[in-house]
Amino acid sequence: MAIVVLVGALLIGLAASRTKPVEPVELPPWDWPQDYFDAVGRLGRRIDPMPARLLPIHDNPDIAHIASTAADIAELRTDKPQFWQWALFTSVLLQRREKVRDRLRTCSLGYQPTGDPMRARAYAMLISQLLLDRFELLRQMERFMSSPGFRAAFGYDGDRDDADPDAIVQMANRLMDHHDDLLEQTEVCITLGVETEAVSLAHDAWAYFLHPLVDMDTFMVTLRDRVAQAQELLPYLKGDIELEPAVLDLDPPDGLLDAVSAQTRRLLQPTTGPSAL
Repeated sequence: MAIVVLVGALLIGLAASRTKPVEPVELPPWDWPQDYFDAVGRLGRRIDPMPARLLPIHDNPDIAHIASTAADIAELRTDKPQFWQWALFTSVLLQRREKVRDRLRTCSLGYQPTGDPMRARAYAMLISQLLLDRFELLRQMERFMSSPGFRAAFGYDGDRDDADPDAIVQMANRLMDHHDDLLEQTEVCITLGVETEAVSLAHDAWAYFLHPLVDMDTFMVTLRDRVAQAQELLPYLKGDIELEPAVLDLDPPDGLLDAVSAQTRRLLQPTTGPSAL
């Protein structure tokens, strides 16, 4: 399992702000690519455990399917059909995601300020801290998914008899605990009211905090598709099959972190007037 995380760019940008020229008074908001816009729009939709198929499905009890209920998950854990490790892991992810789907949809609706607006400089400082918290959370996810225990749960070299169903369920729940943490951080970001001067930063920060949730959706869809491919191909093949890996890539869209960093530097520039705090 591969995972990619981009960290540190904002810290470098903030440190460099001491020597860089003052940013323009107003900066344009980050320009959303169409594919990212569409992906955010799908956050509130259910991920169908049974995608459209290229080949007819074989109702073979020896090949694993995505489980939709707790009883189905229990059956996967005990029967252990072919490809059961990834079907079990994906089943837990999708069931956990379904429980927070309404919250994901709310986050996809954009900046939704509540309460009295924060001063622009105070908001920029808070976003800087939230980004540090986000970077640390992404590092934790990277370490977790690269750990010996995570990899061993699925069986070395794809050996389904060597895989541990209890460990797989635990790994899936741990990953979705991180997903819930990402969601909570995003909810904080989109609900803080700000002065007009900081609205562009609020919109760019919203786009940035959403991206790992979008990336995890993509990861879950890829896993689901790999299980479906196994269901299609295994009836025609002998033994195990090799499929393309599912990659959880947590790298933000091009230019997004730079945009947030620039907006933050602009609001944190020293002023000659009274403190904005």
